[in-house]
Amino acid sequence: MKFSVIAALAATASAAAIKRADVDAIFDVSSFEASCVPHSSQCIYSFKLAKSGTGETEGVSCSAYVTADSGNTLPAVENGTCEQSSRTWKIVKSTDGLALFASQQVTPASNVTGVHQINNSELEITTPENPNGAVQQYIGAPAFTLDRPQYE
Repeated sequence: MKFSVIAALAATASAAAIKRADVDAIFDVSSFEASCVPHSSQCIYSFKLAKSGTGETEGVSCSAYVTADSGNTLPAVENGTCEQSSRTWKIVKSTDGLALFASQQVTPASNVTGVHQINNSELEITTPENPNGAVQQYIGAPAFTLDRPQYE
């Protein structure tokens, strides 16, 4: 009897942990690319953004062409938009790397927001064969989730 109660509690705890992870995923990102253009002062961010857990499979296209930061590195972005969608996004730059935030209005008074940290280890400086300066690009996974922000 004690064993079945313990097993039931363990199963409930496991299900709660799985459910909690699902609740924290706000958006699914796919086809993520970020790079600065060789022989240019421009960079591009491009990705698909779908709402997690809704059955949305394709996602909306989000992109921005922006001016590179000093050293042809990926810059911060404010007010990024997605095609035919009310979803917005931004890139925040820090010493740890970049953070991708996306938001969607849920009610007139509230938004839902997700975030993903892009670490410096996922950013690479490359020099083209005809070097007119090095450029930075994202080399991490093309698909990931944007999770509910964790505030301390």
